[in-house]
Amino acid sequence: MFQLIGLWTNKICGGRENARNIADGLGVTHELIYINTPKEEILRRRQQNEKTKERGHLDQEMMENAINMFDEPTESEHPIMYNHRVDLDHWIELYFH
Repeated sequence: MFQLIGLWTNKICGGRENARNIADGLGVTHELIYINTPKEEILRRRQQNEKTKERGHLDQEMMENAINMFDEPTESEHPIMYNHRVDLDHWIELYFH
């Protein structure tokens, strides 16, 4: 069984480390999945969402703050990387079967 917890966070806040500590304390296996989406793609999707209103929407200042605060996972965190250009079905088969 998989449980996913989305963490858009940085090291200063300690979100990923806190999540790892909780999982370790409960004896639960855990993986960090990093969806490596370029800033340009994030902004393109945000602009599209401004028109379609399909999802919730951050104002410009909040979006810039979130992007500037984000800290990519380091190799020491052993992230499983996903890039939006990779076929999702193939990626899932590769890492989870």
